[in-house]
Amino acid sequence: MNEEEKKSSLKDCLEESNNPRMQNYVKILDTPGISTFEWIHRTQEELMDGIVYLEKLKEMLSMNMRELDAAREESIKRNERNEKKKEEEVNEIRLNSEEIDVELKGATSKKKKIKKKKVVQPVTEES
Repeated sequence: MNEEEKKSSLKDCLEESNNPRMQNYVKILDTPGISTFEWIHRTQEELMDGIVYLEKLKEMLSMNMRELDAAREESIKRNERNEKKKEEEVNEIRLNSEEIDVELKGATSKKKKIKKKKVVQPVTEES
């Protein structure tokens, strides 16, 4: 594709667009008598506009990243608190379980003693 075909295909695309800004580019491309230096100057202006837009996007992205970092930090802290709370609950359950085991062992040993006492009853003489 030669330069003339490229230019006309770009121009065709711009002409087909319903966007008024795109239609304006067709007029710019058709403007006679614009020097090479004027084209360079216009290009510089367009690139400066682009840089302004990029700076704004960078600022927005930076703000979003700070918000995401803050949310991530809060999430980590919340998870740590939840883990600590679960750990405390598990420890409390273990302590309660140990206390119940001790009580059951004590009750079992008392039952055995009671049974032994019942078995070892003195025999009375009734003759």
